[in-house]
Amino acid sequence: MRKEIAGIVIPDTKLAKEATELVREVSPVSIFNHALRSYIFGAALGNKLNKKYDAEMLYLSAIMHDLGVVERFIGPARFEIDGADAAADFLTRHQYPVEKIALVWDAIALHTSVEIATRKAPEVALVQMGTFTDVGFLDDGMLPASFLEEIFEAVPLLGFHQAFTEAVTEVLRRKPHTAYVSFLADIVRNEIHGEASPKVCSHIPRQPFDNQA
Repeated sequence: MRKEIAGIVIPDTKLAKEATELVREVSPVSIFNHALRSYIFGAALGNKLNKKYDAEMLYLSAIMHDLGVVERFIGPARFEIDGADAAADFLTRHQYPVEKIALVWDAIALHTSVEIATRKAPEVALVQMGTFTDVGFLDDGMLPASFLEEIFEAVPLLGFHQAFTEAVTEVLRRKPHTAYVSFLADIVRNEIHGEASPKVCSHIPRQPFDNQA
């Protein structure tokens, strides 16, 4: 793997390399690429916003954030929690500092919780921002089109949106009760008549991400 992509340095510590190999081993390449792009986008946004962050911790959180949707780590909880637990177990076995493990756990467990993650530590906020940028939810012009094009050329999508939707669908087939925690959209659909609840699948992908192969 390249040591630098679009000006963003990829951490190459022994732990970062081992985490990378774990994710590469257990994940489809499209989901692995998403994890890597999430780090790049998160780091780029952190730099733009002048946030002080630990690059290794941000990388570990981003590269392992979707372990909960791969077969080896699917457990009884919602996929974000399964992924956080898997990452924490990996880091514990590698004797990573306890306080840093707790932060990585938060970053992964909260990466779909927008208004919570953004109020937490920089690494937690940037994992959420990086993952949502890669999915296409944060197209606010903060990152120039040329930067996006360079990222997608270096780390291609390879059908990520479809692959991720299918992976999460399979997880929910096994444990549909874990979707109940996202109950607010359900209340909109059932209790607020005439108000359409936003639908994730119809929102993504979108420009500038929908024209990437």
